[in-house]
Amino acid sequence: MLTCFRERTEVRHATRGRRVYAFISAAVVLGFAAWVFNGGAQLWAFFAAFAVVAVADELLIRSWIHADAPAASRAGTADA
Repeated sequence: MLTCFRERTEVRHATRGRRVYAFISAAVVLGFAAWVFNGGAQLWAFFAAFAVVAVADELLIRSWIHADAPAASRAGTADA
């Protein structure tokens, strides 16, 4: 299980674009949370935004793992 978390973290921070994506998705969730807390939006809006970010994050991370796996295997850095 820890290997899975480590692998996901490494994939998420592998390139500058991926790091920017991680910060933007966190900012979206925190922005909606602040908006709901200040009374500007309904609670369902936060849950909807959170669900969209979570699904997009999962799909992107899975695609990045599958894209990076052949390169890591060729370089000899793949985990057994």
